[in-house]
Amino acid sequence: GAGARAGAGVTGAGLPVVATRHAGIAQQVVEGENGFLVPERDWRGMAEHLARLAETPDLRVEMGRRARERAEAVCDQR
Repeated sequence: GAGARAGAGVTGAGLPVVATRHAGIAQQVVEGENGFLVPERDWRGMAEHLARLAETPDLRVEMGRRARERAEAVCDQR
């Protein structure tokens, strides 16, 4: 679906993802590995994860690397 394609595009950019558990995005994001998922309308949780990534460059880089690897693996399977 469109959510899965959007998630693949973001992870393929090599960026960690902070998103809601909505549509296909949750299929692309592995919690704590290449991003964070929060329930819909959980703006506090979203803010906490964004702040954590902003304050922790090593985590941001590592999650971005893993996001890129996951996106490449998914594309190779297609």
